[in-house]
Amino acid sequence: MRGAGEYEVEEVPMPVCHANEVMVKMKAVAICGSDPVLLAGGSMADGLPGSLPHIAGHEGAGVIVECGKDVKNFAVGDRVAVESHLGCGYCENCKMGRYNLCLNFGNVSAGHKQYGFTVPGCYAEYCVYRPETVHKIPDNLTYDHGALTDTVCTAFHAIQEAGTVPGGWTVIVGCGPVGMAMLMLNKAMGSRTIVLETGARKDKAKEFGADYVYDFMDRDVLENIHKITGTGADRCFDCAGNKASMDLALHACRRGGVVGLVAIPKKNEMEIDIKTIVWDEKKLVGSRGTPNSSDKVLAMMSAGMIQAEKMITHHFPLERFHEAVELFTSRQDGVIKVIITI
Repeated sequence: MRGAGEYEVEEVPMPVCHANEVMVKMKAVAICGSDPVLLAGGSMADGLPGSLPHIAGHEGAGVIVECGKDVKNFAVGDRVAVESHLGCGYCENCKMGRYNLCLNFGNVSAGHKQYGFTVPGCYAEYCVYRPETVHKIPDNLTYDHGALTDTVCTAFHAIQEAGTVPGGWTVIVGCGPVGMAMLMLNKAMGSRTIVLETGARKDKAKEFGADYVYDFMDRDVLENIHKITGTGADRCFDCAGNKASMDLALHACRRGGVVGLVAIPKKNEMEIDIKTIVWDEKKLVGSRGTPNSSDKVLAMMSAGMIQAEKMITHHFPLERFHEAVELFTSRQDGVIKVIITI
């Protein structure tokens, strides 16, 4: 990426693997919804990418081909999934394990990195990573599974923050890749699920095992949810990121319930029904990134508890990256998750 909307496949120098890093030969990288925004320049107001030219990509998997001399517990030949967030390691948030909220975010000299955003990412043949951000892929999983780990972990971390209720009800507003991962995880954890979507993704939600699926444009959708659940859902997750989806999540939630905000809204500010939050003691919980999730999610995939590979609809080689991004953003041809093979 050389500027807003300016990106091509180019030959660049090999990265250097330092003593405390591993070099990964990438095999599969999934397109994330944040990638087209970044490539179009939509994240520049937030200081991303950290510099230009820039290599994007953060949902990757590959094989380690070089280990720095200080690296422990990894070896050449290990198949790994990569994680985007690397905290500085010494700020208060990092010491609490909340390295996705590192207080030195964006300050590479202080030790923070977010691969694919503040430093080069994995839409490339070779990438270097700190070992804290790579996770061994179980033998019965593929590189595609590894590339999907970030998406599933995004949903998993939101559940870590907001919780789920086994035997209870979960409403998921928006069933793109993260919403589908949210659906699979809540089902695996024993919650009954209601998905609100529109168009072709309604059918996909049914395929993925939702107990009920409603068009979120239906005027009776909240009435139907309360009729099914009796009290409203125990947990609601906004995976769409707009005012309408947030309103649905808030009002589908039971009194005393929790609303998890997962999607990144395009606007910094929007109106919300504060009176309902106060009177019904509903909690709003934000969630960012994938901290402390990758090994757990890989274990769940390995055990067959979730079948993340069902989200993959298309594969493209790196040379057809533009075509892959255009398909992903257009939502044509039943696209859900696109994997770039390298």
